[in-house]
Amino acid sequence: MPTYNFICNECREKFSVETSMKSYVGMRIFCPKCKTEDVRRTLEDINVVYKGKGFYVNDSKKGDTT
Repeated sequence: MPTYNFICNECREKFSVETSMKSYVGMRIFCPKCKTEDVRRTLEDINVVYKGKGFYVNDSKKGDTT
């Protein structure tokens, strides 16, 4: 389930909301500290784990430099 990160424009509190993508659409988000709805979503680094021998080995032709 995706985690959405937010920061409050009023009190600068950073918080996260874990919900499905379907539920997120149209969802009203409130700051847990000051209860305002004046929040914005932040983009942060995500962790990606590639398993197996490597995605580029499977997707590239031998000798292909593009």
